Amino acid sequence: MDTGGTEATRYRWPNQYGPEQNTEESKRTQESEGNARLKRLLAYQVLVNDIVKWRRRLVEP
Repeated sequence: MDTGGTEATRYRWPNQYGPEQNTEESKRTQESEGNARLKRLLAYQVLVNDIVKWRRRLVEP
C-alpha cells in the first residue's frame, strides 16, 4: 500500500513517533487498565465498609 511518503519517511516515522500500535490491542489495553482501576476501587470500598461495620460492633453494646 503506497501512502505517498518517501522511503526515508517510512523509516524515520517509527523512530520519531514509536511503532504503529494495533488499535484493537490498544483498546484492549485501555479496557484492561480501566478494569484494574475499578477492581482496586471496589476492593478499597469493601475494605472501608468492613472497617465501618467492625467499628460499629465495638461501639454498640
